[in-house]
Amino acid sequence: MRMHFSDKTFTRAVTGALVATMTLSAPLTAQADAGAFIGGVVGGIIGGAIGSAANKERTVVRERVVTRPSTNSYQREQNRNVQNALNYFGFPAGTPDGVMGSRSRAAVSDYQATMGFPVTGYIADYERDFLLSAFARAQSNTMQAAQLAAQYGGQRGILIAYRGNQSTGAVMNVQPVIPQPQVIVQQPQPQVFVQQPQPQVVIQQQQPQPQVVINNTAPAAQAPVATAPAPAPQTQEVAAAAPEPAAPAAGMMPSFIGGAVEASMASYCNKTSLVTSTNGGMLHGELVSQNISVALGEQFCLARTYAMAEGEDLTASVQGVTLAQMQEQCGAFAPTMREYVAGMVAKNPQDATSDLQTFVINTGMNPSQLSSNAKICLSIGYRSDNADVALASALVLVGLGEAAYGEILAHHMAQGFGAPKRLDRAADWYDATVSAIEGGAVRVVAPGQSERPALLRAAAVSLRGGTPSQAAPQQAVLPSFGMPAAPAQTVNN
Repeated sequence: MRMHFSDKTFTRAVTGALVATMTLSAPLTAQADAGAFIGGVVGGIIGGAIGSAANKERTVVRERVVTRPSTNSYQREQNRNVQNALNYFGFPAGTPDGVMGSRSRAAVSDYQATMGFPVTGYIADYERDFLLSAFARAQSNTMQAAQLAAQYGGQRGILIAYRGNQSTGAVMNVQPVIPQPQVIVQQPQPQVFVQQPQPQVVIQQQQPQPQVVINNTAPAAQAPVATAPAPAPQTQEVAAAAPEPAAPAAGMMPSFIGGAVEASMASYCNKTSLVTSTNGGMLHGELVSQNISVALGEQFCLARTYAMAEGEDLTASVQGVTLAQMQEQCGAFAPTMREYVAGMVAKNPQDATSDLQTFVINTGMNPSQLSSNAKICLSIGYRSDNADVALASALVLVGLGEAAYGEILAHHMAQGFGAPKRLDRAADWYDATVSAIEGGAVRVVAPGQSERPALLRAAAVSLRGGTPSQAAPQQAVLPSFGMPAAPAQTVNN
């Protein structure tokens, strides 16, 4: 019993000494022995405290970040006002959130086309001022606005009435300012071009040279007599000596022309915008048949603007691929569709669409992915003024079952962009597109303009009265096609 008691006493003494030693010196070995229990408890407490402190610090940082967007509040408020006005006048811009996305830009394009402004999708200052002042005026006199809407066929008619001097008020101060710079721009341009190409300066430079020769060989009295006949023989001498420097110039001319000049879609739409502005807006109703070329030009440029806006949004969502790489891939893809371009011209829309559907199936690509890629290439084709890329992309979209893009095919054949100009075949594609829209196909151009299908149908009727040109010989090339699903890999290969 005594021996057992002594062991306990000894054990307690040793334990006390060890505790005191750990407290005073805290050697590494003691930390290792106590780490299993004490370290876990203490570490948990300390870790919890640190984590709690870190969480508190993070919440403070987040609060600071949230306050920064207030710097752009004025622009957002201005955008909201524009969106509210667009919605009021029948140009659907979506929820007025202050962000001018693709839907808002499409509404702006629709507004610009209706009012005869240049269709860009980005509202200019004078366009915004006119829109907002008209909106304020309509809100201040709702009864008059309702009467104008009933008289002129809807909310958009209010804008047309204000601009057409049907009413009086502050809005009328905006209307005369808009056409004036357009008239001024049209007048000086032909004058400048007429003056510049005249070779008056060149003739004056050639005249002093013969006069010096004449003065050296003849007396002063003969000089005025010699000046009259002098230009004739000297022009012959210059013509004889000119072949050497003129030869490269004559050789360069064919290289610029190249035999077949592709028309510029951008230049065409710029000219069309000027005509639309001069006419006071886009052609509608019976005016379409009176000037079919202008009416179809306006609709083509409107479709081009919508395609560019949609493609820009899709391009912004692509990661790891530059715009230059996308342009390169889309440019390489276009030649593989030559066979289907020829089929579009030679066959009726039903047979051509069937061929395109077979082509799409044979690619083996996901339809959604292929559609996005085609829309990106369509936008790039229009932005880079490459009709071949734009037309090839629209063909793919038609093959995917997005029948409303058949309108783009019709426009290209009606205008001769990237395809032979075939008015009769263009009329067939306009009819096919309208039938598809009436059957429930999703509209991709100006969805808010309910009168567009009837306009396209009227255009088809007018086109069939024209003389179609002969289709170009088909030089179809079987495509080895791979739409840029993963653009970076396609470029490297």
